[in-house]
Amino acid sequence: KEGEGAAPGGDNEAKEGAEKPGAEAGEGEGRTVPVGVAQLEAEYEASEGFQKQLRLKAQELMTQLEWRRRQLGKRLKGEKERVDKEAENFKAEMKKKAKEKNTWEKGREKRASSWRDFMQKKKKKRKV
Repeated sequence: KEGEGAAPGGDNEAKEGAEKPGAEAGEGEGRTVPVGVAQLEAEYEASEGFQKQLRLKAQELMTQLEWRRRQLGKRLKGEKERVDKEAENFKAEMKKKAKEKNTWEKGREKRASSWRDFMQKKKKKRKV
């Protein structure tokens, strides 16, 4: 029964290990570094060249973060200004409409009396 359920052409366990991305030797939980390699890494990390590269990379990352922060700040400021201007325009338009309505209401009596006078003149002309 060993052959039942197995894929033709080989062992399933061997294929699974080969198909997984990142399943390279030395990766994962059971990674052990030989003593000599650990010592070489420590010496390299303590070297001036490594420290210089580390500082440059850190500076580059910090610069990118600061640039992104500034760009976001500019966008937020522009959006706030746009919203404020839109609110101001809306307020001014509403004020203008209210003033026009008030003017129209104040002129109503004048228009109505003018119309009444016009209508009375017509009646007089018809009688004559």
